Amino acid sequence: MNIAIIGWGSLLWAPKALATRSAWHPDGPRLPIEFARVSSDGRLTLVIHPGSALVQTYWALSALNTLDGARVNLRDREGSKLESIASAVRGQVGSSADATEAAVHEWLVQYPDLDAAIWTGLPATLTGPDVVEQAVAHLEGLRSQPEVHALAREYVVKAPAQTQTAVRQELQKRGWADEV
Repeated sequence: MNIAIIGWGSLLWAPKALATRSAWHPDGPRLPIEFARVSSDGRLTLVIHPGSALVQTYWALSALNTLDGARVNLRDREGSKLESIASAVRGQVGSSADATEAAVHEWLVQYPDLDAAIWTGLPATLTGPDVVEQAVAHLEGLRSQPEVHALAREYVVKAPAQTQTAVRQELQKRGWADEV
């Protein structure tokens, strides 16, 4: 089974034990991605955020050939629960498919050699129409904790160049240049 791992953030620059057998390809599905989750260590992380602008994601082939194995590998890399690892299997679109799953199924049509795709589906912690303001306020609030602020800044500036979100654009206006 050929399984695509869809990524848009730290999976690309800090894969850790994520088992892949290809490079990251820049033509993954377009999904509503935003810096809308505050992690337990204070970082502001990228998540699927319905209502945000669509962002071109990346994908790589999992080195594992079973859906269960690939999902567990991604779960372990993310340090999350298995329920937070979403998947789409070619030809198995259920009536309960959400917009993200539907978009991934549509994307899979372009790649007949792929049997399935997996991605991290952690929920946003910042919600509502003022996500940009909430995100900037969170990051500004971290200035009193230099180590946490540096970690949060690293996550933003190391995100892949094509992962341009409203929050990132606002931070760039404030001098947060992307790392190249």
